Amino acid sequence: MHLEEAIWINEIINKNQKNIKKLLNVGSSTAKFRKVLQPHIDKYIFKNLREKKIDVLHLDYKKDDGVDIQCDILNSEEISNVSNKNFDTVICSNLLEHVEDIELTCDNLSKILKSDGLMILTVPYVYPKHNDPIDNLFRPSPDKLSSFFPNFKKIDEKILDINPIFYENSKFNIFKSFVRIFLPFFNLKGYETNFWSILWMFKKRKVTCLVLKKEN
Repeated sequence: MHLEEAIWINEIINKNQKNIKKLLNVGSSTAKFRKVLQPHIDKYIFKNLREKKIDVLHLDYKKDDGVDIQCDILNSEEISNVSNKNFDTVICSNLLEHVEDIELTCDNLSKILKSDGLMILTVPYVYPKHNDPIDNLFRPSPDKLSSFFPNFKKIDEKILDINPIFYENSKFNIFKSFVRIFLPFFNLKGYETNFWSILWMFKKRKVTCLVLKKEN
């Protein structure tokens, strides 16, 4: 998650905080990822939620520190167990481009959320390929993304500009990216992601942001 996305999500939460009592962060990754590798995630989103005494759980495919619910978002049986927990808000940031079945994922996200709940989504719009472990190249507009949630009403939408990679990464990481060009046979998927990162080094990226309300 980029800094710009974290700030936007924080703004949405502040606007709707009176309706947020129990929140699920889907595709959360680990506590280390949220607090150390990308500390803006905890700073702008979850620190504020803790201060507001809002109940927050983190869901991810892998079992690790900071993952409260281990669950495969494509497994409908596992999702049915999660849906019983009465979440009134779901954050799903930068997950849909990494799943094998987008429609099923969106359907299962819908099941997790109770009626009148808020779905907060971010997905790349103009963005290089990045495998984690795959990239299905899902790059929807707000309207296209909304179409995957037919029982929801659109509350807010935005296309965020994201700073180029050159200004976002440390100079050491940029140096490593150029060195990596000469090691094509070490982790091929990682090499492909690195290749596109270099091509996009100075290009501005864009992310689709959407807030939906479940109607039934």
